[in-house]
Amino acid sequence: MKLLKKMNKTHWVSDIAFSFIAFIIVYVYVYYQYDFEKLINEFIQISNTLLGVWATILGFLLTAISILFTVKESKYIIALKKTGHFVNLLRVYISACYMAAIVLCVTTLLIVVSSNNFYMWMTLLFFEVLSIKRVFSCFYVLKSIIEISI
Repeated sequence: MKLLKKMNKTHWVSDIAFSFIAFIIVYVYVYYQYDFEKLINEFIQISNTLLGVWATILGFLLTAISILFTVKESKYIIALKKTGHFVNLLRVYISACYMAAIVLCVTTLLIVVSSNNFYMWMTLLFFEVLSIKRVFSCFYVLKSIIEISI
């Protein structure tokens, strides 16, 4: 129960639930609308673009974390530390970095081995949906911090 509360503070529960529902909807749509072989070929073609996008997102997230660590005496950081939100902010950003890194690794692996396995690509799609939701959680946390600091 304690782990669930801790996960809920950093929006993991809602992110995983949303990602799972979105993934099921996309999977059902793809299953009934597309030929799997054609779809895999399209995934392979856009995977290099996905690598660039996720590498950029990871770079921005790491930069944001670095900025949070270097700005020590800002009134916003002091307010966050007093309210206990600073740790949650770091957890959300670091977990978003992990998710972006996982997507980068899995995409690179699938490109290198030239996999045509539909289920591997669908697993990647699930992690991409989860990663996108994680990035939006970062935006939500930032919005909340701005509201607290004003």
